[in-house]
Amino acid sequence: MDRQPCICDTALQYALLVLSVTYLKNIRLWLTNSLIFLVMAALVYGAAEYAFVRVFPHLFPVAMVQKFEEPDGILPVLQSSKTGFYFYDYIALAGDSYAMGMGDAMYEQKPNIHQLRFHSAHTIQDLTGKDVMAFGLPGSGSIRGAISNPVSGLHYLRKLVDESFPAPQRILLYFYEGNDLTENWMYYEKTFLPDHSAADYENPAVFDEYVRKVALGRQHLYLAAEAATVKNRLFFTRFVERIFSEQVLGRKFYRKKYPGEFGLIYVPQSHWVPRRSENPVNRAVIAGQTVPLLDNLQGPSMDLSLEQLQHAAGTFSKALAWSRQYFPEAHFTVVYIPSVLSTYQLAGSNIDAQNYFSENTRFDTVSLENRHVWIQSEIKRVCSEQGVPFIDATPDLREAALMQTLHGPNDWNHFNKRGYQVLGESIVRQLPALP
Repeated sequence: MDRQPCICDTALQYALLVLSVTYLKNIRLWLTNSLIFLVMAALVYGAAEYAFVRVFPHLFPVAMVQKFEEPDGILPVLQSSKTGFYFYDYIALAGDSYAMGMGDAMYEQKPNIHQLRFHSAHTIQDLTGKDVMAFGLPGSGSIRGAISNPVSGLHYLRKLVDESFPAPQRILLYFYEGNDLTENWMYYEKTFLPDHSAADYENPAVFDEYVRKVALGRQHLYLAAEAATVKNRLFFTRFVERIFSEQVLGRKFYRKKYPGEFGLIYVPQSHWVPRRSENPVNRAVIAGQTVPLLDNLQGPSMDLSLEQLQHAAGTFSKALAWSRQYFPEAHFTVVYIPSVLSTYQLAGSNIDAQNYFSENTRFDTVSLENRHVWIQSEIKRVCSEQGVPFIDATPDLREAALMQTLHGPNDWNHFNKRGYQVLGESIVRQLPALP
């Protein structure tokens, strides 16, 4: 006999129905809220990624710049010598640490590097109204300064920041008399001679292949751009990841070293660090007084023979020509920066100058001035041959150095704030008008 439904069954079914409807409503509400949360989180995170390199850089302390996985690559957009994120009709500085702005004034900008003006780039921006982006990096000779740094930097920005990132309108190539030619000779010995003959260096096709395979093909920033993934473009994500790994997991990060990145870092420190002495050989006349300087200061590549000087100057010529072909629309100007010892009115007949290849650091002041004149004349001649404007900042710097020191007091390998200001003013005063 079939069982007849009772009121209990009906009640149970009703209860289950109510519970099901309620559960489904809760599930739908939870799913809706979760979706809204995820959408909002994605929007906030996307805004953070967008603003991280476009808005926030002017708020970053100096120390935070090093929290990027590729600090050299993102450095251009963290610079304060610009009015916004994008650069239009901007001036680029290429070269070594002088083009980067290293020196006491940079080190003093704490906690926020963007609050004060300390670099020649800032002076040039203030006087011209143009944004100025510096591609300079320490220890760069002519090939790295004129080719590797600006080409890799721009390539990195186009690959990881914005593919339409424009090339510069002007390029001011800083030539530093103190060690650029020394760097050229060292770079030649370490990166070219192991795989080529000396005669190959004069072959344009061989030199072009060498630049692409070594100067660019082994440059860490260029390689980072070539191997970029979606994650590499997420700067905020990489920043947070690195902070978490360092502060929570205790991991230490070190930039990968790629073969071919040669610079003064490979020279024993004793060869390039100025020495403080009780009775220094180096003295200068400043404000009418004989003032003791440090010993082992940078002179005009006093460590090179005439043959090495000529070869290194040839490297400068080749690098300038190659860079001009790579940036055909940019207007080049070479800026000549004297060495530390060439800047001051020296007192006495002898100097103590850095020597990267031997322990001999004593030279006479006549030899120093002759070497300065030779290098200055040779770089000017190269510029004349290629039709590139040449700016010599030496007279303006020497005039200013008669009244005050333009280097140190801590970092005597680079300008202080006043030194960079004089350099920037000298450049703008002599800068040729664009056609």
